[in-house]
Amino acid sequence: MACRLLTTLISWMLTLQVMAQYDLYVSLLEDGTLEEMVELITEKAHYSVRSMKVNGPINGTDMMFIRDMCGVRDLDTPTEGQLRILDLTDAYVVESPAVYLSMYGVDFTTQDSHFGSGFLYNCQQLEEIILPMGTISIDTLAFAKCSSLKDVMIPEGVRHIGYGAFYGCSNLHYLSIPDLVSVVEEGAFQYMDNLEELSLGDAVASLDNAAILGDKRLQIINLGDKFKDYSPIMFYNAPSLSNVNVTPGNPYYSSLDGVLFSFSKDSLVVFPPASLMTDYEIPEEVRHVAPYAFCNASKLRSVVMPSSMQVIDTLAFYGCASLSEVQLNEGLRTLKLGAFANTSGEASSLVSVSLPATVEKIEGGAFLFQTATIRVSEQNEHYVSDDSGILYDKEKTVVCHVPCLISQLDLAQTVDSVAPYAFAGISAPVVYLSDQVQHIGDGAFLCAASQQITLGHGVEGIGNWIVDGCAQLKSLYCFASPKDNQVAAEAFYDHGGNVVRQCVLYVLPGKTNVFMQKKGFADADGNSYFAAVREMVGADNINTIERHGVSSGHVFDLKGQMIPTTQKGMRIVVLPDGKGIKTIER
Repeated sequence: MACRLLTTLISWMLTLQVMAQYDLYVSLLEDGTLEEMVELITEKAHYSVRSMKVNGPINGTDMMFIRDMCGVRDLDTPTEGQLRILDLTDAYVVESPAVYLSMYGVDFTTQDSHFGSGFLYNCQQLEEIILPMGTISIDTLAFAKCSSLKDVMIPEGVRHIGYGAFYGCSNLHYLSIPDLVSVVEEGAFQYMDNLEELSLGDAVASLDNAAILGDKRLQIINLGDKFKDYSPIMFYNAPSLSNVNVTPGNPYYSSLDGVLFSFSKDSLVVFPPASLMTDYEIPEEVRHVAPYAFCNASKLRSVVMPSSMQVIDTLAFYGCASLSEVQLNEGLRTLKLGAFANTSGEASSLVSVSLPATVEKIEGGAFLFQTATIRVSEQNEHYVSDDSGILYDKEKTVVCHVPCLISQLDLAQTVDSVAPYAFAGISAPVVYLSDQVQHIGDGAFLCAASQQITLGHGVEGIGNWIVDGCAQLKSLYCFASPKDNQVAAEAFYDHGGNVVRQCVLYVLPGKTNVFMQKKGFADADGNSYFAAVREMVGADNINTIERHGVSSGHVFDLKGQMIPTTQKGMRIVVLPDGKGIKTIER
């Protein structure tokens, strides 16, 4: 009897202690009665409560009342509620038809053991919450826009985290996902502005490419032993990330000094963007640098490749603004799209790149927007570079890359093809492609600063978006009449929507109507991409368009005599020596 009395006394003391921690302690016997129980204390007392613990069953009616206490009704209607701390440890959510929130035309009701969709959506005053111990799922947008939330305790039994569950929780500094969570839906941790460390439980196998988008202060991410799949651009979205760590038992990945590798270490997967390592030597066993691996590594100044290295993948070193030295050892075979891409419009710290003899394949755009000159080993059997750093195939029939800072082009006479993105970002105001050139690849002049581009008689094939982003382009001269089946449907389409709208297309006499609705030069409805299509006066007998025209400051008449530029109107003048054409504004 004495023992039972002592136990009861201790239980009461613990209860009183818990009650003392909160402004309000409510124990429910029936779901849907929370408001009734609170109002028993005093009318509208819930608007003065700053901390509350709830025991027992809760449903949609109760959650709607809790949202009211947290300062919001419906999606964004403010109330006088002051609730900052909510303890639901001993509460449990039960299924009910009662609607607690309507969002985007959907009425949300409660399900057993689910912390439901939008439960605390936009509760911007809430600072701390402990979820019910029996929770098995945190559903869509459950905590979205809880911008003051600093502490959340997730029970070990949770198995699922829904779409955007913690979206916009901008005051959470640390978040640990329990080991039973096996599903994390898209964007679960987006725009958590102050999140510094994210630890994923052992059952989380994948994250989508936008999972940590906008987490600008995230420094550490810890991956569990079942983590397997990720999007290459996921880590690119976290500019402050300095360490990616992996549980030693993971059979897919390993980490060393905060750098993520494949388990066998034959592939370097992620070099964190904010890693403090400024000079990095890739371990000898690595054969492959994965897509986006070093993307935006802002502090990286130099990198040394091992002799085992064979492939540098898509956009592997994109945006490495401080990278000034790259040592590519013999054994390297492939450079993929954007492998050493630079940021558009910015001068690269990388002055020169030396390609070893073993390189066999360089994809178009491998040096996208790169200002560095390219030097190729004389022993290389597939590529060659000239004195100005322009990269060609070995026979100089394909121009592969032109350094952006070259202001006057002097291409090899043998060039008959332009590789994708070869002239991307170039500074040259005037570009002439001779009659020898037959094929122009995708994005050939992407974001170039050129004001005038000339396509010679020989052009047959044209890829997509060849002048996309060329904001200064005013004139495009086309001496060819390429067949529709060799011209891409969006050859002169501009994703920005306004580049070619200010550019005039000049064609040979009698060809205006053909080009007004020509595939690739016009959209599917026959609307020309260009501001106007005009004929070139006196140009029909010119057979050669050379790249070395007169300087852009001079204007000539048909006899080659310099004339004033103050006259009004416009026509095309062909220089008598056949070395160029000029637009006369008069």
